[in-house]
Amino acid sequence: MSSNSLESFEIIESYTEENFDHLPDKALEDIGDIIETPVMIIVRIFPAAGDNQKLHIGPTEFSYPEKISGKVLSVRLNSELMPTLKIHLKTSYRRASFWIKTLSSETSIVTVVQFRKGSTLVRTKPVITENLNTPEIFEVVDSGEFDQIILTSPNSRTQEFEIDHIRLYK
Repeated sequence: MSSNSLESFEIIESYTEENFDHLPDKALEDIGDIIETPVMIIVRIFPAAGDNQKLHIGPTEFSYPEKISGKVLSVRLNSELMPTLKIHLKTSYRRASFWIKTLSSETSIVTVVQFRKGSTLVRTKPVITENLNTPEIFEVVDSGEFDQIILTSPNSRTQEFEIDHIRLYK
């Protein structure tokens, strides 16, 4: 007789990852500026306001291998407006994760993330960091199919963070 055991069965999900290391350094200085990667188009959708609002791809000051390392998406938000960063994905996904490292000690809520399919809101979730000293993983599981990720700052407090290793699951 044979028996089938699933004791050590592990599901390996395939994903597409953007880690920004292959991209040139680039700042999104004003509304409408974009960075295109093989997986996504990152768009700044709020006006320039000097050093209070910076978005760019560039090297991190920190090194946490497999989490935050090499080049990252750096974000600094501080405005009376609601600064927003939109990521248009080149295909639809159902799940996402990324590593985030906050650089600001003012708050543990870094930003609010919306997942949209076209103009339809699929899910909204705040990014809450527990530890200001190390990167944390942010995940959205079974959110429904989406093709846009929108990050907004719901208040005018300064929020500085870096994002790396965005994984998108079919």
